[in-house]
Amino acid sequence: MHTRVALPVVALFVAAAALLGGCSASTPASSEASVASSPEQTAGSTPAATADVNAETGDCIPADVQSAGIPIVSGTVVCELVRGQLADGTLSIVVQVASTDAGFTAATDALEQAGYTSGIKLSDTATYTNGTYDVMLISTEQAPYGAVITYVIAPE
Repeated sequence: MHTRVALPVVALFVAAAALLGGCSASTPASSEASVASSPEQTAGSTPAATADVNAETGDCIPADVQSAGIPIVSGTVVCELVRGQLADGTLSIVVQVASTDAGFTAATDALEQAGYTSGIKLSDTATYTNGTYDVMLISTEQAPYGAVITYVIAPE
């Protein structure tokens, strides 16, 4: 049996490969995205793997992501790997998390709770849509950052 994959999903995978090509750097620049934590959290603390669309995000995440209600998992946003603008098309956001499994589960749960419908869902990759935005999640270990969740977000 053959499975048909919608063109937007294929486009997200192609965009992810293009955006993430050459993503390694010797000095990581990051912004603490304590997305589900209180403002009192310090930069040295480890956030839980949760997501909240109403919480403050890192300075390097475009403001339209938060205003669009797209939940981003808690962790440290790797600012040097944020690519694109949501308003201009495809956007890529990389977030350091405590573990790939916990981060991926928190990210998928948050999208589902926000009303996104699951498309492809594997152990480390998933696609979601809410009729306005397509979101692809990739969970991986990436040197020198460790466990990361990568979001590739595009208007539908």
